[in-house]
Amino acid sequence: MSRYEIFYQGKVTSSKQADCRFAVGEPDGPRSSIWRLWATPKGDVYLTARSLGGTMKASLHRSGNWQFGFTSEFETKGRSQGNWPLDSRHIERWVRPPEIGGGITLAFRVVIPASELREWPLETSKEVQWLPAPDSGNAGVIELAFTEEALPLSKGWPGKNRVRTSPFGLIGLATGEFAWLLYRQEAMTDEYREKLEEYRARVLGQVPGPILKGKRIALHGLNHEDGCRFFIDLAADHSAERPSERED
Repeated sequence: MSRYEIFYQGKVTSSKQADCRFAVGEPDGPRSSIWRLWATPKGDVYLTARSLGGTMKASLHRSGNWQFGFTSEFETKGRSQGNWPLDSRHIERWVRPPEIGGGITLAFRVVIPASELREWPLETSKEVQWLPAPDSGNAGVIELAFTEEALPLSKGWPGKNRVRTSPFGLIGLATGEFAWLLYRQEAMTDEYREKLEEYRARVLGQVPGPILKGKRIALHGLNHEDGCRFFIDLAADHSAERPSERED
């Protein structure tokens, strides 16, 4: 992957937010959801997927109070229709984690298994950063990291040596920090894949009727090893790549 050909660079101003859309795969072939990251003049950063239909997002507030849950618009709509059974739209709240070293804060992660890429009509005409599909049996991993300063790419970036990331976006935040969007691959174990299939089955068991083409599931969780929250981007239909079908 050539990091310079697909590089997005933005800067938040007092009147303008920075906005980056990205996906794994190809616009006219198998792909993931289209994800959107945006940073506001207030210093807040948000992450969501278009496939979630404006219902859920991760909110990384300048105050250090971070959360994941339903959007306020979705809550308002549900309440107006008398269909809101929850006490709060927030599913999880947490405090910004400490730095992992070198002035770097690992903020969030999106995991996209190769088996979950599907082909369906593109739902946006806006610019999208297209990242290469991971190898069979692997997952593409997008990591969002905050740094105190932005070093020239020639001098490195978060995760370059530790996990061999490649940067595809850099945003200057209103806080004076910088938000890096980084991409890498990681191998998936059969145990991990089986857990994803179990989760998908539980979700689909609650959905009446047929599964429409292009429908996605976003699994939210916490990596206990490094304390980073994540989304896993799954197709609603079954995996296109079962453990027994993969090459050795």
